[in-house]
Amino acid sequence: MRILNKLLWLLLATSLLNGCVSRREIIQFKQDLATVQEQNRRLEERSSRLDSLLTAYSQLLQTMKAEMSLYSEEIQQRLNNLDAGLEDLSSLYSQSYQRRSSPIDRPVSSDTTPETAHLSQVDPKKLYDAAYLDLTKGNYQLAISGFSQYLQHFPDTPLSDNALYWIGESYYAQAQYDKAVIEFQKLLKDYPTGDKVPAALYKIGLSYLELRDRKLGNQFLKRVVDEFPRSPEAKLAKEKLKG
Repeated sequence: MRILNKLLWLLLATSLLNGCVSRREIIQFKQDLATVQEQNRRLEERSSRLDSLLTAYSQLLQTMKAEMSLYSEEIQQRLNNLDAGLEDLSSLYSQSYQRRSSPIDRPVSSDTTPETAHLSQVDPKKLYDAAYLDLTKGNYQLAISGFSQYLQHFPDTPLSDNALYWIGESYYAQAQYDKAVIEFQKLLKDYPTGDKVPAALYKIGLSYLELRDRKLGNQFLKRVVDEFPRSPEAKLAKEKLKG
């Protein structure tokens, strides 16, 4: 538009020099020039508004992407917990079926002690299920107590590492990250080949990040990626490491 203005002024100057422009034409030219300048001003205002809108939309898009990433991580973690819960229920069902399939009348050993007799009266399924129900309801202290009792009586079942993991999760849910780290570390030590190891490593990393120890937090997140690259937690750990 500025170039057009210059051209119009140049045309007017040329016409004046040639003496072929009347006063009326000069007035008309000025009106046309004023119209062009007004249109130019409006276009510049629209362009400025468009730039502002584009900037605002870009910022909004970035915010939405960040929020979606956060929600995706949270949803993925919940799905992982649901999968773990289904695995727990499946294992419990298998144990229950085996107990129903086994002979009811067992010969009593001569070396039975009061402690072993008491242990035989504890139902592992009911004990685990009650603790897990407390966990899902947010009764974390009751869940910790229930899972601790389960581990005390049944430290070597297929669900023992799960019980220890849920104790750590209960502390994590209460923002007691130092205690959560202790329980997750205990899981790595006592059940190094269990299927909860990747999740425990990931939660240790998150706990250290919450405790403002980014170095240790990233160290454990990197272990998840390096040692269990195909696990669901590895994907979550990569996202955290990017942040």
